[in-house]
Amino acid sequence: MPENNELVYHQQQTRDNSVLAKIKKGIILLEKTWSYRHFRSSRLNPYHTKLQRFDGETIDEARAKARAENLDEFLYGDVRVSTELNCSIQEEYAKYKNVRRGFHDITDRIPRDSNGQFDLTAEEPILIVIIPIKNSNVGHAALQYKDRVVNRQHYKMDVKPLYPRYRDLGEYYFVYPSQIGVDEKRLLCAINKANVARAGSYNFIYNNCAGAVDYTLKQAGVKDLDHYGPDNLGVYFPSPGNNPFHIGIQDWCRKHGIHVYSREVEQYYKYNTMPHHEQIAEEHKSKRERYLELSARKKPLNKIRRNCMYVLKNFLSVAHYNH
Repeated sequence: MPENNELVYHQQQTRDNSVLAKIKKGIILLEKTWSYRHFRSSRLNPYHTKLQRFDGETIDEARAKARAENLDEFLYGDVRVSTELNCSIQEEYAKYKNVRRGFHDITDRIPRDSNGQFDLTAEEPILIVIIPIKNSNVGHAALQYKDRVVNRQHYKMDVKPLYPRYRDLGEYYFVYPSQIGVDEKRLLCAINKANVARAGSYNFIYNNCAGAVDYTLKQAGVKDLDHYGPDNLGVYFPSPGNNPFHIGIQDWCRKHGIHVYSREVEQYYKYNTMPHHEQIAEEHKSKRERYLELSARKKPLNKIRRNCMYVLKNFLSVAHYNH
């Protein structure tokens, strides 16, 4: 769990009289009304329209019916319910001959050991955690590969292992580099680069927690990440996920990874303890200082270069006109 003096930025509450704060307050009041609650749980809600309804004396009975139809989600008493069983991979496969997690059949994604048995650690996974935030359509996202962590907080880049810090607060995913075409060395370089280049002042739009994870995956070679905004124009807002629009890091994890439960992370993940994380933090700090120093040196040169290009363009345009 986070220490009292190291609360995650999104869990801190401050007084805010801005327009955005007033809009958020209005939305919270709307969510408490009778009309909103009934609309949200009804089939008129576009988020529910395509779902089938299954009834039973218990939710497990209804889930078994939906599972027999190979569905990922269903309506039970006007509530959207997943068909995930919350049991081990081996137990689920023995019963249904497939494994459904994160709204997908992930049977073919699970690595196998030399004997052909399911083994979540047959390949070293990328661990990604998504932490839902109450009354929010965003959340928090962080990434870990072996002993390297990308965890963009409000005031710093944190390098402590993810599971001991968040435990049951978040949803965890294993994503295997070989299945997304990512080279290990390039991934480790991307993580180190993110801890240096994305450690500037926090900004909710372009330098947030999801932006750091998004940056790392892009630097490692991933090309199919989804964002809000026209990504092809370079204008985008990375999101952790946890929203009905299926945009963000979490939904990318559902497409390519395996939703693992916190008990499985505790049992199988090898890097839940990192006694040398302070040394890694110092390493990133020294690289960051050199990076900022080089950036400061380049600023005057960049200005001179821009001015030269401006003069050259004007000269060429005048020469072309006179010709």
